[in-house]
Amino acid sequence: MGHVIVVEDDEANQALASRWLTAAEIPHEVCGSAEVARSRISANGIAVAVVDVGLPGEDGKQLSKWIAARHSDILVVLWSGRYGALTGELKHETIPKPIDAGDFVATVRNLLWRHQVDAELSRLRRGQARMKHLVAAAAGGATFVGSIIQWILRGGN
Repeated sequence: MGHVIVVEDDEANQALASRWLTAAEIPHEVCGSAEVARSRISANGIAVAVVDVGLPGEDGKQLSKWIAARHSDILVVLWSGRYGALTGELKHETIPKPIDAGDFVATVRNLLWRHQVDAELSRLRRGQARMKHLVAAAAGGATFVGSIIQWILRGGN
C-alpha cells in the first residue's frame, strides 16, 4: 500500500485525519503548510496527497497544481470546509468537511487502490512496448538468418 500525506493547517483536523488513517493502518504523515509538503513529497514515496484548500500562504489548489506538474503519479484529494471552494475541481477527488471517519478512509483507500492500479498498468505498458521491440528485432533477425540460408542454398550467389 502507498504512503499518504495530509496537508492541513488546523491541528484538530490533523489529529483527526491521523487518528483515522492510523486506525485503518494506512501509512501516512501530516504537515501544516504547502512549503513543508513540497519537501516531504519530493523526498518520500507519496501515493496520495490529501490537501486542505484553505492553507495559509500558498493555498491547496496551488499546491495541487504543483503536485500535478512535478509528480503526476501522485493522486490528490482536495479537502475543504468552505462551501463552493471545491467547485470546478474536476481533475481531483474532493472531500467536504465535516466528514465521518468511514467516508474519509474509504476515499483514501480508493485513491491508494487507483494509484496501485495505475502503477501496474504503467508497468505492463512498458513491458508491452519492450515485447514489441523484441518481436520486431527477432523478426528482423529471422529475416536476416533466412536470407543467409537462402544465399547458402543458392550456392553463395
